[in-house]
Amino acid sequence: MLAKVKNSRMAVLAIVFALVLIASGTTYAWFTATSTPETSNAELGDLAIQGSFVADTEDVLFEPGLSVDLDGAVKNTGSLPFIAKVSMNATSTLIRDASGNLLPNGQTRTFVNDKNVAVAFDPETLSSKIYDDGKVHIWMKDAQDNYYLIVDPSIEVDVDFVALLDGNKMGNSYMGSSIAFENSWFATQALDGAIQNAWSVSYDDLEMIPVASSISTFSRSSFDANEYLQNYLDELFAR
Repeated sequence: MLAKVKNSRMAVLAIVFALVLIASGTTYAWFTATSTPETSNAELGDLAIQGSFVADTEDVLFEPGLSVDLDGAVKNTGSLPFIAKVSMNATSTLIRDASGNLLPNGQTRTFVNDKNVAVAFDPETLSSKIYDDGKVHIWMKDAQDNYYLIVDPSIEVDVDFVALLDGNKMGNSYMGSSIAFENSWFATQALDGAIQNAWSVSYDDLEMIPVASSISTFSRSSFDANEYLQNYLDELFAR
């Protein structure tokens, strides 16, 4: 009986002691330690593109059936590789009607993105390349023959076009007219998520346009250069 009374008293004392500790704000605790805060920075690069474009029209009067050479270039002026797509537009301003008569009161008719003027890449433009410092530009295309250009930082790429004035569609209304050519580049990061957001395509949808054998660099054969570029692309889009 004495043992039971003693145990009961000890239990009561333990409860009272715990309540006192709680009331005083003191608790038992394990050993703990806190490290000194350390800072590690992640620097972000920048994406920048610069385009130039000029029509080779000096001292030339064009006519249906001929073509206009459009000389351009695009440069990566940022610190990150980009993938870009160009938008080309031909706007015709006509001063005559279908019979070739001048429109009254100096009126004009304007056709934005004129379907009678077919603008396409100069075939010699569409070739990937490895430069002497190991940097690259790579042309790619999707199943709809839309073209995309990947460019390393500081690299400038000549991008030329040819505009065909369709003689089967142009008539007398085009006499004395003028055609304004405009191109605009849009670039985004060379990442799968970025190109899906920009153009609804993925890396797997794109096919690399190989290096032309006439411009192989790095003392590589055309085959070796293309293998090098394909490996570059695989690593770039695997990030």
